[in-house]
Amino acid sequence: MSPRTKMTKPLSAQEIDQTVVAQAADDAAWEAPVRIHRTAPASLALPAELAARAAFLAQLHRTPSSLSERHLVWAGCG
Repeated sequence: MSPRTKMTKPLSAQEIDQTVVAQAADDAAWEAPVRIHRTAPASLALPAELAARAAFLAQLHRTPSSLSERHLVWAGCG
């Protein structure tokens, strides 16, 4: 069995913490830092009808649940 496929037991959270604390000051124990560069924000054009529908659904989503409950009582469902 090669070292890459060798089955080992998973480390517990405490064992991982101990390893990290032990290697924290050792720069050789860590990989090189990864640099991330943000791209310009993307924008897209929406047809007016689709934008209006999205705005309506967003407003509907923000309504308090008590309003929905009152609607159900008014409609004879409660």
